[in-house]
Amino acid sequence: DSYENGEDIKGIEAIELKRQHSKRVLDASKYMAKTMNLPEEDETIAEIIAILHDIGRFEQWKKNRSYVDTERIQHAYLGAQMLQKGWIRYFIPETREYDEIIIKAVKLHRELHLPHELTERERFFCNLIRDADRIDIFYQCTRNKDFDILFEIKEEVEERSLSNAVKLALLKNESISFKEVRNRLDLIG
Repeated sequence: DSYENGEDIKGIEAIELKRQHSKRVLDASKYMAKTMNLPEEDETIAEIIAILHDIGRFEQWKKNRSYVDTERIQHAYLGAQMLQKGWIRYFIPETREYDEIIIKAVKLHRELHLPHELTERERFFCNLIRDADRIDIFYQCTRNKDFDILFEIKEEVEERSLSNAVKLALLKNESISFKEVRNRLDLIG
């Protein structure tokens, strides 16, 4: 709530958009954790990661009035920094046992490729949040009004065709950077 300014309608809508996104990612994470029959402890870790995965977005909006990641402000790294500086204690005050897994998952949830040195458990939670986040991004693609807030379109590409960079990446079976997204279809690619 501290990021909302009652007179800034665009800002209120942008903050609410991310608040709702985090709730939907939480629901997706809960569903996946249940269907995988994870132990209760792992379900809880997945839920904490889901609700915190975009914590950096709020500060990013405050600083840039945009959700577009830049060289200077990457929301995932910003969120990890915020958690490392003590914000994590607001959410799990009683233990430090899971801090590293949570912070790594928040920091890495937007990376194109995960680092090789992750433990199996860290990789599991990173992949879980990446999948839950992507599910909601697909949902967001269906909503016209939200797309412009989330992505800065750099060039005009017809909505019914993939951009050349995305076509090429798909043909090479490569991951697609968000920097290459020009329309909703690219994002789904």
